[in-house]
Amino acid sequence: MPGVARDRVLTRIADDLSRGRTYPALQRLATLTALDPTDREARALRAEVNRGIGNVVEAGRWGFLTEQVSLDEVAAFERAYPSAAKRVQALRLAPYRNPEGVGPLARQRLADLWTYAEHQGLPAAGTPPPEHPPDPDRWWHVLPILVVLAVVLGLMGIGLVTVLSAIF
Repeated sequence: MPGVARDRVLTRIADDLSRGRTYPALQRLATLTALDPTDREARALRAEVNRGIGNVVEAGRWGFLTEQVSLDEVAAFERAYPSAAKRVQALRLAPYRNPEGVGPLARQRLADLWTYAEHQGLPAAGTPPPEHPPDPDRWWHVLPILVVLAVVLGLMGIGLVTVLSAIF
């Protein structure tokens, strides 16, 4: 997101929060983190807002790459996402192994997570997913749909013939 647009969004978030409107602020923060998963400021602010409303899991999730996250928040995030692969997915950092500007505690947390995830079979960061060859028997999966479609078309044909014979 270009700097000026990002600054406008951050200004709107600050305005929302000053008015006590956490839901729109979280929606805007979700947009920022979706557009730039490495935006540490947006992540930290998202963690702070979630912390403020008592959402410990999301505070742990979005604060995972900050030095301010508490051990309770990280533990809540890990309980909510027991698989390391799910945690990597929830953090939305799959292509990013070492985001810039991350502090030493967060860097170690992230390195431990990647090690654990790779131990569980998650491909290393930046590795493209394996390509699966097409299944030659895949057309059998659509057979029930084709049968239903044939029955519906047959019934529509019978209805059309009945209507036309009544008219003529």
